[in-house]
This record gives sequence, structure tokens and C-alpha cells, in this order.
Amino acid sequence: MIYKKQQEKINNPFLAHVGKQTFYLYPALSQRLHVITRLFGGNSRLLLIIGETGSGKTLLMQQILAQDEKNWNVCRINAHDSTDMPNDQNLRGMKEHRAYMLRKNELPVVMMDQAHDLSTHELSFLIRLTGAKGYQRQIDKLVFFCEPSIMTRLSEFSEMIPEAGAVEKVFMPRFSMAETKVYVDKRLAAEGYMGATFFTPSDIEMIYEESGGCPGGVNRAAAELFNQKNRDGMHLKALFKQFFSK
Repeated sequence: MIYKKQQEKINNPFLAHVGKQTFYLYPALSQRLHVITRLFGGNSRLLLIIGETGSGKTLLMQQILAQDEKNWNVCRINAHDSTDMPNDQNLRGMKEHRAYMLRKNELPVVMMDQAHDLSTHELSFLIRLTGAKGYQRQIDKLVFFCEPSIMTRLSEFSEMIPEAGAVEKVFMPRFSMAETKVYVDKRLAAEGYMGATFFTPSDIEMIYEESGGCPGGVNRAAAELFNQKNRDGMHLKALFKQFFSK
């Protein structure tokens, strides 16, 4: 028996969360993943993965976790400063930030997403844990997934980080125009759309130029154009997947 998806319009695939079916490990992102994994074994004490909103930082972090999921553990950091009561009060919100801990060596690696949301007190506390001058080293490495704004704030703590502990920076890549097309097609196919011409080459070019190759921007531009084409009746050209069963 043949089953065919029966609907005039398909859901907008660019509004849904990016999952396993729609994640695109494009070459530049795969290269960043390799570099970050290698840096875990390096001497740096602070590793920054930097990108604007929508650049795919969280998805990249999920790939890192998936590579070694047995050894990464979700944790909450219960921060205290017994020598400074006002500062201790400012640190009580630290446990609201989800972190991930990797224990393979004597000292753990701690990884956090949205690190730019940490307060100045929280950033200072975490940096001290890496063995900042005058403090005992309790973690091997901090790995921050963050927006570029964190750079200005971290400059305040440059003197705290020992000279032997370099700060490494990895910047999130962007799609090329060809990668934009592959990604857009992948998201359409995941929703069941099999049409070869839903987005024309000029459409892809427009999506790329509007987004600048930022994955989040690609989703926004593609979603808007998808809705426009649906309103104009372009969905009538859609072909849907057929499912076969005996």
C-alpha cells in the first residue's frame, strides 16, 4: 500500500528547532570541532568559542558533548567567597547557570554555554578556579561558549591569568553560499518537501546576502521567503515523500 502525505501546505521548516535530522556539520564547523577537541589537551586555561546570536554555538557544544557523552556530566557550581561576605552574596546566583564537567585527568574541564550572561563577580570567581595568581588551581580549563561582548569584560581580568595559562579563542564560522543551499535543502527535506525548485538560485543568493551566512540569519530569511511563497501559491509545486509498506 502506498501512503502519500496529503496536505496543500507544508509546515515552515525554518521555524522549528534544529535537531539531529536538520543539523548540518559543514566543513568549517567540523574543522572547529576538531580544533576545540584538540585544545582540550593543551595548556590553555581559558578557551573561548565566540560567535554572535544564531551562529550555532549551542549546537556545536552539543556535538562536543555527544562525542564523549559518557564522561561529560551536567553540574551546577555552588560558588562561595568566605573571605568577602558581600561578594559571597553576589555569587549565590552561580548555581543557576548550567555547566558541564569532564573528569578525565586530575583536574576537571568545565564548559558553559551563554557565558556572556555571567556577572562580573561570577567571571572573576571562575577564573580564580583556574589558578589565578594567589589562588589554588581547582580546574584544568574553562570552556566558554559566548558572544563577542565577553571580550571587553574579560580584559579586566587579564592580570589574574598566569602567563603559562594562555587564552585560546575559536570563532564560529559562517556558511558559504553553497553551504547555505545545502542547509536550506536539508531542512526542507526533513519536513518532507522533495521539490527541487522551491527556492531558486536567486532565492538562495538573497537568503545568503541577507543573513551574511550566519545560520540563525539563514533560518530567519528562509522562513520569511518560505511564507511569502506559500502565500503566493508556490506550495502547489511541492512534492512530498511517499512511504511504502507491504
